[in-house]
Amino acid sequence: MISFFHTIHIFSKTASSTINFYESFIQTSLKLRNILKFEFFFSPRQIFIDELNQTVVFFAKDFSPKDASSDEWRVKFGEYFKDWGEATVYMGLVGELLESYSTIMKFLKANPGVVLDKKQLIARLVNYSSELNEEGQIQFPESISVQNFSNGILSCENKGYLQLEKSEDLMAYRVAPWDHETEKMMSDIDGFLDLLNKSPSKLVKSFYKSV
Repeated sequence: MISFFHTIHIFSKTASSTINFYESFIQTSLKLRNILKFEFFFSPRQIFIDELNQTVVFFAKDFSPKDASSDEWRVKFGEYFKDWGEATVYMGLVGELLESYSTIMKFLKANPGVVLDKKQLIARLVNYSSELNEEGQIQFPESISVQNFSNGILSCENKGYLQLEKSEDLMAYRVAPWDHETEKMMSDIDGFLDLLNKSPSKLVKSFYKSV
């Protein structure tokens, strides 16, 4: 559902003739899969795409997503969601996870080159996110989670944002230099988080005005 509304949002800002709705939907879903791959057991890439197609048909009966126009996507999903507000139930499910990852990325950006063991890093992240929460910058307070941060650290290690350093008596993480890739990752995560603040019905109305 996040991928669907993200694509709706893209179409409301872009001439619909310049992008394909289905391809944009798939690429958005793959971005989310990449962000959250340490949270869920996703199928291999092609099987995952096949599963996405099956899920789309669950919401949009008698529908061929690859061949459908952007307006057909909107109409078919609208038949399922008589009230677009009901979609927020699905969209908010991963909000806390996205915010945990957003907090980690902000922390990494502010602390390039810092070396911390895992316990120290988690403690710093909890303190950092608590400060953000006190400043009103946290949307999902439940995102301040040791488990979420632990999985996020593994994800950042896998992507090279945290570099593991080992010695005889110490294993610690060094925060990698901030670069274009990490900036894009933070932008993608925050883009999804921002989407959760938007009303589905307003997103659809904005899309309808653009087509």
